[in-house]
Amino acid sequence: MKYHFFATLSITELINYPDDDNDYFEGHFLIREIVSILKIDFPIKQIYERYFNDSVNTGDVLLFNSKKDSSHFILIDTFKDPYDQLDLIRIGVQITSK
Repeated sequence: MKYHFFATLSITELINYPDDDNDYFEGHFLIREIVSILKIDFPIKQIYERYFNDSVNTGDVLLFNSKKDSSHFILIDTFKDPYDQLDLIRIGVQITSK
């Protein structure tokens, strides 16, 4: 059985700033945990940086497959709507009951 999860959230939810006085950031620990369990190479930092470097009305749908099970994947839509003031992205995950 396959399970699908889909959410719309701000791209800032994907990362965490461990130190408020520093520009260093890392992937949010829950996202890191999910990609670790599913064995998916999900470059959170690169996606985040690319999102803010891209122009409005641009973006991609990115698909990241699991090395462990081909039916596990993460899908992320980084399209930047010109009226979006919250930097919303769409993220989906498919997993199996295994």
